[in-house]
Amino acid sequence: AATFDPFTGDYVYKRNGGEIEKLNYTAIVTYTGYATPPAGTSQVVETEILINSELNGLADFDIAKFTAGSLFPGAGEDLYLVGCRANEVFVQSLTDENNFRKVTMTDYGTSPTGPSGASWLFRGDTTNPDVYCAYNNGIDGVLQVNVTEIFNDGTEDRIPTGFVSRSALTSSNDGLNCEKANSPFGPPQTVTTTTSTTTTTTT
Repeated sequence: AATFDPFTGDYVYKRNGGEIEKLNYTAIVTYTGYATPPAGTSQVVETEILINSELNGLADFDIAKFTAGSLFPGAGEDLYLVGCRANEVFVQSLTDENNFRKVTMTDYGTSPTGPSGASWLFRGDTTNPDVYCAYNNGIDGVLQVNVTEIFNDGTEDRIPTGFVSRSALTSSNDGLNCEKANSPFGPPQTVTTTTSTTTTTTT
């Protein structure tokens, strides 16, 4: 799981165990290319951002800047790691390790299962970044995660999340940000579940 910080260009990635590290953009652009990867490892300097074992369950994540007032009152606008797994959205501040929540999805009838192997965003502005998660199971598709609309319903924190597109069954995928482009997806659609009932009559 990894992405680029859309504001600094730093490469941010996750190690097993939930350790979040980064490679500084200004260092990356000075790297020298080598014929074999091991020959260039000495120039790579990693910086640890935080450790949170809860993040180990994420297959991918993205980074967005927004205000999550209902989750972290008084925090103001901050830089957050955002990732999806099953029907929860993981929100982790990259400046305050203690600011972490798992938020239940709501609205539009979405209740996905399993890992989301690809996360990405369009329009990486701080007012309303368009964050998306694509699920690997070939059923739940691509979901839009409305990170600026997180609320508490009196019982728990919830985040409006809606279906925008189908996605293929896969075990290997990744997301790519389009920070200066508007999303090509339409508004989230309501997902409905139809239950079939079979009645057997004996005469």
